[in-house]
Amino acid sequence: MERSTEIGQLFAALATAQGEFPPIKKTKTAKIPLRSGGSYEYKYADLADMNEQIMPVCSKNGLLVTSSIVEQEFHPLVDANGETHLVMLVTVETLLGHKSGQWMSNKTTVIVRQIDTQGIGSGTTYARRYGEAAILNLAPDTDDDGQAAGTVSDHDAKSSKQEQPDNPGDFVMPIGAKQGWKGKKLSELDEDVLAFVLSEDFKSKDVKEAVERYVRWREEQPAPVEEAPQPAPPALASWADLAWLMTIALFAEQQLGETVVNQKKVMTLLNDQQKKHNGEVPFGWFKAAESEIAKHLDADQLADARAEYEREFALLSARPEAQDAQGEYAKQGE
Repeated sequence: MERSTEIGQLFAALATAQGEFPPIKKTKTAKIPLRSGGSYEYKYADLADMNEQIMPVCSKNGLLVTSSIVEQEFHPLVDANGETHLVMLVTVETLLGHKSGQWMSNKTTVIVRQIDTQGIGSGTTYARRYGEAAILNLAPDTDDDGQAAGTVSDHDAKSSKQEQPDNPGDFVMPIGAKQGWKGKKLSELDEDVLAFVLSEDFKSKDVKEAVERYVRWREEQPAPVEEAPQPAPPALASWADLAWLMTIALFAEQQLGETVVNQKKVMTLLNDQQKKHNGEVPFGWFKAAESEIAKHLDADQLADARAEYEREFALLSARPEAQDAQGEYAKQGE
């Protein structure tokens, strides 16, 4: 966590605001399919719900909360079977400021496996929600904290608080001795136990939040390859790949200036690759160039670049010479 040199007035205002924050209700329901079959549901408070309830209190006490993407990076991730998947790491910085000019901030990084506009947007919202809850010390409440008779004792429920481990699966169940859960890590529990903990009939909020965190983390990990290995990336970049590279390079130059990204320089480097490889461009070089350009753009800019590419590509693909080029690339891949 980073902060300003002086922070006393910020802490005083935050202490007052925390006493005035209403309980944050979990009004949204998510249904998650399980890899073993079936599904489970859990409730959560989305970012809009949180902001609607806490922003008036923050404003009243001279506080503001804002967040922004500070880093986007493509990263190879190796799964349990040794297969490598390309994911995006999105880092969001949440800033809590006070009218005195004092401030503090935290950073939340999430793994995005679905690298498109929707996936990046969802990952960013997820990071903003958790960064905001952390910096304000918010703990969203459930709408119905019912108790299932004979499942967990009152003593167990009151004594279930523990620090969250770095790996959510290492959280040790502090309750459920009769059921054989106590002392086990979440990663060692059956799916039906996890589903029960996430149901409205389970009482301990701390354990429920730990299981929610574990399940979300687990679903973000690359799924193990159970059947045939995934095909290797193509050895050569396609005609569409190169069209996308030129589009994103031009877009970045227009948005950020040629001192940051220069499309002519990208074209020169591409031509150099073609000279080295008999008129072809290695797919690995294309991905590296794409990643280097994309790191300068935020999620909205990437979405705009993709929309521009789709418009231009549709027009370009209709031309006879473009169709001939696509056919040549198809032959090269055979």
